[in-house]
Amino acid sequence: MVVGLTFDLLAILAGAFGMLGLLVGLFGRAAPIAPYAGPFDEEEGGSGPGQPFIPMPKHLRTHAEMVAWMTQELPKLTEQTIHRSQGD
Repeated sequence: MVVGLTFDLLAILAGAFGMLGLLVGLFGRAAPIAPYAGPFDEEEGGSGPGQPFIPMPKHLRTHAEMVAWMTQELPKLTEQTIHRSQGD
């Protein structure tokens, strides 16, 4: 009975350390993911190659102003960005 318990504990420890070794081996050398750190041009509205980004103006302070901008001005800017990226 003691031999069986000892064998079980050793098997559990071997499995745990083996799994830990696999995880460290697979993910220990992975490079961290960094966000795109390129130049940002508010006039062009681009945050990266092929990824349009339209920043919210800083003068908007209240919720109502933000909602009004998102429903009135943002669709116009998005349409301009799409046409510019398609070359129209």
